[in-house]
Amino acid sequence: MSSPFPVPRSPRADGTDNGERRTENDRWRRLYAIVLGELALTIAIFYAFTKAFQ
Repeated sequence: MSSPFPVPRSPRADGTDNGERRTENDRWRRLYAIVLGELALTIAIFYAFTKAFQ
C-alpha cells in the first residue's frame, strides 16, 4: 500500500540527480564557515582588548 503523502527522494527515482542536495549542503557549509569565522574574529578582538587594558 502506498503512502498518501509523497516522500521526496534524492537522487530522484528515475536515477537522475539534479544536484539540488549538493547545492543546499554547500549553502549550509558556507553559512557555518561564516559563523565560525565571525566567532573566531570576535574572540580575537576581545582577547586583544583584554591584553591591551590589563
